[in-house]
Amino acid sequence: MSLNKLTLTKILKCRESIEYFYYVEGEWKDAFQEQQSYFVKYDRDMTWCPDSIAVIPFLGNFLPISWVFDAEIVINEVDEDFLYSIDEIKSGYQEMYPAIDFKGSLSIKRKVKNSVIKGLNKSLLFFSGGVDATASLISTLNEEPMLVTLLGSDIFFHNIDGWNNVKDAVKQTAEKFSLPYSFIKTSFRSVINYNFLNERVAKPNHENWWHGFQHGIAIITHSAPLAYLEGIKQIYIASTDSIKGNEVYTCASFPTIDNNVRFCGCKVLHEGFENSRADKVRKICSFSKRTGISFF
Repeated sequence: MSLNKLTLTKILKCRESIEYFYYVEGEWKDAFQEQQSYFVKYDRDMTWCPDSIAVIPFLGNFLPISWVFDAEIVINEVDEDFLYSIDEIKSGYQEMYPAIDFKGSLSIKRKVKNSVIKGLNKSLLFFSGGVDATASLISTLNEEPMLVTLLGSDIFFHNIDGWNNVKDAVKQTAEKFSLPYSFIKTSFRSVINYNFLNERVAKPNHENWWHGFQHGIAIITHSAPLAYLEGIKQIYIASTDSIKGNEVYTCASFPTIDNNVRFCGCKVLHEGFENSRADKVRKICSFSKRTGISFF
């Protein structure tokens, strides 16, 4: 039995917010900033989101840490689809980092079979307004995806002007194409000790924790409550790297990781991996020339 352990004691859902209460035991304790509140705030009511779905953003953020420290995470319940996808996600990490032994365990009292409430075939695209996300928007535009942007990911809470600029740009893009959009405020990066994780894990593997181990699954899993409540069956996250690259590449957002994430009947696609950066720029320019619609 692992001496490293994290126990989730409570999930508090209050209107638009989900807050997690937990405690950590063992030498891996230094990987966490337990004094920081761990919350995810959506722009719609989360009261009816079941705990088995609400726990998924929490797990998406902390599972990779548990794997590299051979730790046990203890929770009450989890969505069945997500539970069954965990080993495949872990295999994606193991393939990427063969020098690391990804262990760890998840202890649950029960698994829950969920399906999206409204039973609609909606889609969702994580959208920042950059080249990668814009190219993916063009590729998926026929599905009229919901555009989702996180505050607390690349832009932190103190950067009010930066966040307002991004919000305005996302809203303008959504309105151009009559698309729904959603903003999520999350402290998922504030609860992690990057200095510790970089020194102990990432730097010896020529990476940093955010880029190399965290951001793919941690970002994607924020969409689980939205998928459940809004009837979303397909989630897209834009690729940064490309299959056309020649170098051996490590990145926490990669097809062998992202495409294995599943929850409540919803699938994920790492979109645009077949296209280089230049291909994406050409796609955007071609679309703008053809339609007269500009993005930047």
